[in-house]
Amino acid sequence: MSSPATPAKPVKRRSLAQELGLALVVVVLGVILAAYGWHDAAPGRPNTFLNVDNLIDGVATPMSYYAIMAVGLTVVIITGGIDISVGSIMALAALAGAAALQGFPADAPAWQVLPYEALGAFYLDGRRFQDAATAFERFETENALAKEAPAFALRAIDALGAGGFPTEVQRRKPRFVERYGAGTGFHDTHG
Repeated sequence: MSSPATPAKPVKRRSLAQELGLALVVVVLGVILAAYGWHDAAPGRPNTFLNVDNLIDGVATPMSYYAIMAVGLTVVIITGGIDISVGSIMALAALAGAAALQGFPADAPAWQVLPYEALGAFYLDGRRFQDAATAFERFETENALAKEAPAFALRAIDALGAGGFPTEVQRRKPRFVERYGAGTGFHDTHG
């Protein structure tokens, strides 16, 4: 004797009040960040959160990479597969790129400079000024005698200046003169 089939339980959906509550939480977080943006802004400067530059360059552009990965992963899951390696592949690509950049010799041809330039420009486009300065300085410190080194040191200083880090700019300027001024090893090598 077989037991009668039990009817499927209906899927419990969130009520309209719960859905509106979630939307309210997002709005409240936006208001808090906007209020802090006014508090955080320097005198005479615009809100650091609620402005077009930040919302496009600082929020929407970086989030687009994650959105593209999420869409791809959604397609994989819907088609019956499962692939949770998307984030690890992205992290591995960043680490492999950094490792490759560190292995460049000091007398590297000019075309090998391009990855550092591209990485620094990418960070500048995303308004990640300290990361851009780090990318430019990495080439400069690893290849101090390369003819492009002073240009990269200046790009790092300019990135920090654009990001509003005057203390860091003032700290790096004397170091630039010590490394690339008249009478230095660089000046002796390249004239």
